[in-house]
Amino acid sequence: MRFHNLFIRTIIAASLAAASFAASAQAWPAKPIVMIVPYAAGGPGDIMSRAIVPEMSQNLGQQVVIDLRPGAGGNIGGELVAKTARPDGYTILWAAPSHASNPVLQKKFPFDPFKDLTPVGGVNIVPSSVVVHPSVPAKNLAEFIAFARKKQGGVTYGSAGPGTASHLAGVLFASIAGIEALHVPFRGVAPAQTALIGGQLDAMFDFVSSTAPHVKAGKLRALAVASDRRQAVLPDVPTAAELGYPAFNIGGWFGIFAPARTPPDVIGKLNAAVNYALEAPASKKRLTDMGTQTMPGTPEDFGRFYSSEVERWRKLLADGKLENID
Repeated sequence: MRFHNLFIRTIIAASLAAASFAASAQAWPAKPIVMIVPYAAGGPGDIMSRAIVPEMSQNLGQQVVIDLRPGAGGNIGGELVAKTARPDGYTILWAAPSHASNPVLQKKFPFDPFKDLTPVGGVNIVPSSVVVHPSVPAKNLAEFIAFARKKQGGVTYGSAGPGTASHLAGVLFASIAGIEALHVPFRGVAPAQTALIGGQLDAMFDFVSSTAPHVKAGKLRALAVASDRRQAVLPDVPTAAELGYPAFNIGGWFGIFAPARTPPDVIGKLNAAVNYALEAPASKKRLTDMGTQTMPGTPEDFGRFYSSEVERWRKLLADGKLENID
């Protein structure tokens, strides 16, 4: 009888535990979600993430809290999510181009994004642009390429640093156009733009959202945007595809990952919240006003996009167009 009662109590306890687990799974999210943004306050990564957080929170019924963890080109925050965060959906990563280029270029990259992370969804793309100092004798892209081929040592272009989007866009353009281009790295976009505006550089391959104000002020000349469509912030500037260079389609992008082994149903809810935010009028306007294109879709869509970005840099590294970063 004593054994029978113990057995019954064990069965009841197990049933209650299973029911509690099922209820908690169904109730996800039961607390705020932390979004690790591995970039500095006030930068594009911070600003873009805040554009969709209110609507994501509304859809999930829980607040999405931004936790800035800048450093090492995004690696510090990325490693935190990939290696430390529990796979329960309560900690997610706001990712950018460095999370595709760093694993390729850095010899000691601290985690494997394909094994340690799982895609949630893409957010937006900020197309790059080709801008030059007004003293450069080129009124269009063809003239710029001709100028670069004639200039001894090639043209000079600035970037926010090795491995950043503005650096990689320049490498890609030089490879596609068949020109020599000398990379001049700076500690951030602002000092690079200052050098270009001051005539110390020939060009930059920077986000259209960042270059548009200087173009409109007459401080820089825009020759092309690296997108499949013209951009509202610079509607008169043609796309590289229009000018015969469709492969020059690049920009900054943002998307969301979760730790590997996060339950599929939780990934589905997070993806639905992202897509809801991208279609909600308020957040959609915020992103559009910043000169970006939204890219809603499934986790698989974002996974394929991310893989193609990694392969792009792998090919350029294999072709000798890029070098490893220690």
